[in-house]
Amino acid sequence: MLDQRSRSLITTAATLASPENAANFAAILTSARRQMTLLIVCAIVGLCLGVAYASSLTPQFTASTDLLIDNRQLRAVQDVSSVATVTTVDDAAVESQVEILRSEKLAMEVVKTLKLKDDPEFNTPKVSAFGAFTSSLRAFIRQLFSSGPSNGPVSGDDPVERTVIAALLSHARVDRLPKTYVLTISFTWPDPVRAAQVANAFAEAYLTDQLNSRYEATRRASVWLQERISDLRQQASTADLEVQKYRAENNLLSADGKLVSEQQLTEITTQLTEARADMANAQAKYTEIRNIIDTHQVNAAVTDSLSSTVINQLRTQYLDASKRQAEITAKLGPNHLQAINLRAQMAEYERLMFDELGRIAATYQSSLNVASARERSLAQSLSTLSGTANTTNENLVKLRQLQQNADTYTALYQTFLQRYQESVQQQSFPMNDARVITNASVPTFPSEPKKVLIAFLSLVIGCVTGAGVGALREFRERGFRTGDQVRDTLGSVRFLGVLPIIASRIAAASRLRRAVARPKGDVGVVASQYRHVLDQPMSAFSETMRSIKVAVDSDLRTVPTKVIGFVSLLPGEGKTTTSKNFASLLASQGSSVLLVDGDVRNAGLTRALMPGAEAGILEMALDDRHLSEVAVREADSGLIFVPAVRKQRFVYAGAALASMTFRDLRDANDHPFDYIIVDLPPLGAVVDARAAAKNMDGFVLVIEWGTTARRGVETILATHVDIAERLVGVVLNKVDMRAVKRYERFGSTEYYSKQYARYYGTNR
Repeated sequence: MLDQRSRSLITTAATLASPENAANFAAILTSARRQMTLLIVCAIVGLCLGVAYASSLTPQFTASTDLLIDNRQLRAVQDVSSVATVTTVDDAAVESQVEILRSEKLAMEVVKTLKLKDDPEFNTPKVSAFGAFTSSLRAFIRQLFSSGPSNGPVSGDDPVERTVIAALLSHARVDRLPKTYVLTISFTWPDPVRAAQVANAFAEAYLTDQLNSRYEATRRASVWLQERISDLRQQASTADLEVQKYRAENNLLSADGKLVSEQQLTEITTQLTEARADMANAQAKYTEIRNIIDTHQVNAAVTDSLSSTVINQLRTQYLDASKRQAEITAKLGPNHLQAINLRAQMAEYERLMFDELGRIAATYQSSLNVASARERSLAQSLSTLSGTANTTNENLVKLRQLQQNADTYTALYQTFLQRYQESVQQQSFPMNDARVITNASVPTFPSEPKKVLIAFLSLVIGCVTGAGVGALREFRERGFRTGDQVRDTLGSVRFLGVLPIIASRIAAASRLRRAVARPKGDVGVVASQYRHVLDQPMSAFSETMRSIKVAVDSDLRTVPTKVIGFVSLLPGEGKTTTSKNFASLLASQGSSVLLVDGDVRNAGLTRALMPGAEAGILEMALDDRHLSEVAVREADSGLIFVPAVRKQRFVYAGAALASMTFRDLRDANDHPFDYIIVDLPPLGAVVDARAAAKNMDGFVLVIEWGTTARRGVETILATHVDIAERLVGVVLNKVDMRAVKRYERFGSTEYYSKQYARYYGTNR
């Protein structure tokens, strides 16, 4: 059987190993790994600042002297010649001595003893800005929590003296060793010799101050006691005379310490109690014998009847006659002459016994009468004495008050007389209750600054600062970093993959503008990011594009011409680049693809592919232009592109897109299009994409890695239900593949992006 502790450990281990706690712990480790660089930088900066600060400080030397508050010595003084001001040392008394050592009065004595007022190091001390701040702060705290004014007057007229005293107190320290009577006086100063001198001077000044204060207290007590003793002597004598006078006036005589009347009252009370007991005993005997006589009980007896010889003989004869009468009656019958004679004898014996009992009853009655008379006499005497005692008691109350008053004055007189004699003796040999047990020596090593401690604290502060800033950065992280975050935030929305960052450079084959223009109807020179899938077909970027194609084909397998809109939350998130590369990928794989720049308000795709276009999608929608009049072709892939030309201000471009059925374009070419890719405006900026939603078979949402707010995407999808219902999936764009692993937990798909790179060659 497992004990309670083992079961508790097993339960705790199971709780820590639960999937929820394991996930939280993994998230914390992942966050720490992301912010490790910041933490290391802050730690190094903090360490460097701490080392620089410690190196700039002036070395300080600390000298210490130890004082012992001698508790045994105080007891000896109290036993021999105790004065009212001498008490056994306790914790409060020791703490009071600490405050005395910190007082300005004692510091002024040290200044005078060592002539520090003339020392330039003290009257003009060199204090750094930090030291001045800490000194001011300590002085403010000391003043704030001080329980009263400082001990002793200090001259405040001399500013130099005040400066020296302030320097002394700011560099001096008094500590008590725990649970002891030992006080340590420490003084820190750049000069080690001066530090030892000041520490010893503080101890000597304290001992001298204690002796002086003891002598002054004893002298003042002696003068006051002498005056008080004279008054108490007179008051005690007067009170005793009043007691004797009152006793004589009220006849309050006493014997053996008790009043005569009180003794008489006690004796009569005792006799009355005995008399009442005797009367009760006599009454009981008389009542019992009268009951025997009246009820004629032959066999009953009392104490005196048992001791009577006559009654015992008559009872014996009565019993013998009764026995013979019973035998004769049994043999000869009750009427026989002998039986009759025996019954007559029994009657005579019975009469004689009761006559004897009557004489005993008369004796009992006589004893009862005597006891009753004695009880009445004693009760009358007690009543008389009680009346007299009431008056005496009233007088005794007054007498006791006078006696207590006289005793009080006498006791006070004796006490003060004894204290006066003790104080006179104390003046002749004042003793101190403290002594130096260790004198301060000249220190050889500086006590400050503690460079290792400062460096360590600086390192800790740097680490804490880095951790705080890192935690703040993690807290402020609002964008999407991983596919798990997309799935957790957007619920059932499909995550299609990540698109690495593409360097914004011109492809080597297109770096120089060709002098000769391309044939009319072809796409011009294109920046590399718009044809990345053509230049790097084995990259991770191209693999994600193929993942989008798989998702589109899976969701829209029954649709002959698939119209796909690419949208984003905000401008600049890369939807234009993504839509162009996706269209080029489809076209390069042999599909008939039409790419439409549907962002009429900001035709970025047109500026990149066909900057000189004169007609586009709006002309097709409004002027019934044919596809061949506005479209151009990408030679490498066979992609057909329809630009967006904005020649004049158009208030609601979305209306044109909404009125146009993109599937009508499938017959505008030699054969129907397999895919129509539309680069739509951002969802958060305008409503054009929402207006064109009814003409779309599906949408691909492009989210910029680490930039697009999660809350914003949730709100857009919740608001634009028609787009959310047609959403094929989400891609993360502009992903830093070197940093993405720091945001992934062990076991997630993106965590193994480095291992996947072998399938992509050297290209991203």
